[in-house]
Amino acid sequence: ASSFVPPSWIKAIIIKPTVIGSIEKSIQLIRFAENNGMLPVISDTFQSGVGLTMLISIAATINKKNIAMGFDTYSWLNDDILFDYFKMNQGRLNFENVSKPETSLNFSLLQKI
Repeated sequence: ASSFVPPSWIKAIIIKPTVIGSIEKSIQLIRFAENNGMLPVISDTFQSGVGLTMLISIAATINKKNIAMGFDTYSWLNDDILFDYFKMNQGRLNFENVSKPETSLNFSLLQKI
């Protein structure tokens, strides 16, 4: 348990789970933000649809106020490993058509190593 109390002027905390490297640590930061009156904002770092699906799942559990999340880097990808990749529209992410990303992977884009 941290005794650090953030200044009151901090209104949000940007959380990048793939940079942090752990869902558990990300959840701890989410709880810290919520317990200290800050908005937790989940952000990506150029994830494929597979990684973005995980981040969307995390964001969906905490985003009760329709707060903007940081997923716009996905719009810079020319292609994705998902057949039905996510579409951006005026800064909004439409992921309704991707119900089971694990079953819609384009394995021809993968290379054996």
